[in-house]
Amino acid sequence: MTKSRVLIAFNGDGRGYPPLTRLIDRYVLLGESVVFIGRSSPLFENSTLEVSDQVAKDIAGISKSRYIRQYQNVCFFLRVLRAAISSSTRHVVLVDQPMRLIGLLLCWISRMPVTYLEYDESVPVSSFRLRISEWLMRGFARSAHAIVVPNNSRRLNFIHRYRPSCTVEILPNHPVRSEFIEPKAIVPYVLDRPLQLYYHGSFVKERMPISIVHAMKLLGGFNLVIKPIVPGMVGGDLWLEKFLNEARELGVLNRIQSFDFLTIEAMRNLGRTCQVGIAFYDCNEASDTNLISMWGASNKVVQYAAYGLAVLCSTAEPEMRSNIEIGAKFCNMYDPASIADAISEYIQDPAQLNRMRSAIHGKALSEWTFEAAVEDKRITRAFGISAT
Repeated sequence: MTKSRVLIAFNGDGRGYPPLTRLIDRYVLLGESVVFIGRSSPLFENSTLEVSDQVAKDIAGISKSRYIRQYQNVCFFLRVLRAAISSSTRHVVLVDQPMRLIGLLLCWISRMPVTYLEYDESVPVSSFRLRISEWLMRGFARSAHAIVVPNNSRRLNFIHRYRPSCTVEILPNHPVRSEFIEPKAIVPYVLDRPLQLYYHGSFVKERMPISIVHAMKLLGGFNLVIKPIVPGMVGGDLWLEKFLNEARELGVLNRIQSFDFLTIEAMRNLGRTCQVGIAFYDCNEASDTNLISMWGASNKVVQYAAYGLAVLCSTAEPEMRSNIEIGAKFCNMYDPASIADAISEYIQDPAQLNRMRSAIHGKALSEWTFEAAVEDKRITRAFGISAT
């Protein structure tokens, strides 16, 4: 007899979507048979999909040609539908907006429980494509088994926007415990060496503005360690190039270390050599709800805490500020003087900095882990998994 299985489908590259790989690993840990259908983007060509070998994977490429991509999209959707209606599939998890159509179709043609996981909301702009997407989501939300979003703000917004009949649950984008360093491995900062500021993630002006380089010109005593991810397939490195050129012109390029692709373990080993993580969110005046509710959606802050780093942050988001203030200083990300002042406070008081690092690391380890999140019975019901 064929063992029942869970189907997880994502019309994107799972290598760039940590919540997805963590969820897959959770199913495997509990002895579930998992099939993952996804795509392969050139953006992550140097990395591997870090999931168990027990997972059956069906990965298709993404062409640079618009017309070939359209054909690939049709083939992808048909593969997902075929796998979903298989008699051996017991639960389907669909990830992000392009999967709304498949979700609605599955709810129409079968009684299969379908869970929808969404970490990026569709931006409310007027277009024909958006109107279609909104119509699909309203229909899907009336029939899905569960909807899962990253924080309470997104949950309330989803309920107001789509009036779902199913439950809407919260699964924050937090790291697993194995990504944390041990408390005793946090190396105290002392004044006889430069403060190391660390950044990893998408390298765009909304996350790493030129003002940081100008803050380096205003204030010595600190260096910058970056592991940038450049967005897109063509020309995505333009902002990184501009950032580094500005640093060269201001004479501070020698204080910046840049790294290419790193595994999770290598990234943790790099992060732990630093003391402060940069978490800038250009959201104070944004209309995009994704940018104004990043707590739980962005993995960055908690990963910094996992490495034993304090946080340099820029946001007016109440949920973010209230959660991380135990280990963070806040500044205006577009004002070099504001950035320099905040960093100077770290440098001038190493004892306070080290207390903040230990405090936020401890809070993260006890409260902000993927394991803690999936132990919630509402989440286990949403994904059809056992908490034990």
